[in-house]
Amino acid sequence: VADSVKFRNRRYSPDGKRIYFYTFSFSFFAPLGIKGRLLMTEKDNMSVTKKLAGTGAFAALAFVVSLLEFPIFPATPFLKLDFSLTFILLAGFIFGPMSGVCAAAVKELLRFIIGSSTGGVGEIANFAVSVGFIIIPTLVYRFKKGLPVVIITLAAGCVMQVLLSLVANRFITFPLYMGNIAAEKFAEWWY
Repeated sequence: VADSVKFRNRRYSPDGKRIYFYTFSFSFFAPLGIKGRLLMTEKDNMSVTKKLAGTGAFAALAFVVSLLEFPIFPATPFLKLDFSLTFILLAGFIFGPMSGVCAAAVKELLRFIIGSSTGGVGEIANFAVSVGFIIIPTLVYRFKKGLPVVIITLAAGCVMQVLLSLVANRFITFPLYMGNIAAEKFAEWWY
């Protein structure tokens, strides 16, 4: 018989008779909770506090670096070079894939709160694209480490990022900016 867990003066049994409310109320980073260890291996002995603090630190670094954007081409000022994905990727490598996803979410949320020139549309698309880039390398790195594996999975992450950029532009960015005309324009351009 599995041991029951006591949390905030309530007992929860792990046999499925009760829902683990404490996993969802533990923190904003629910996947890093005590029992809800999503995508973590059994060898993982890093404390939850350390992961939360590290994820928060990398999210803060990513946010600060994201304020230092550089236009790629002067003719298109909306295309900017952003180095904040480096810190999100490091959070994913060090603390796990869900930490990277949470760091990306916090960074985009802070960008939206501080002031968004896109009304949140760009932040949603950037979050989807960032997750697409970091998820493959960080997932594979949890189980197989080494520089050759990292290089191959980063290349796969770049391909995933490009594919998700196309999907995000087609279904998020253009429809929210252009309205009903977006479907007609994409029909002209892609079909």
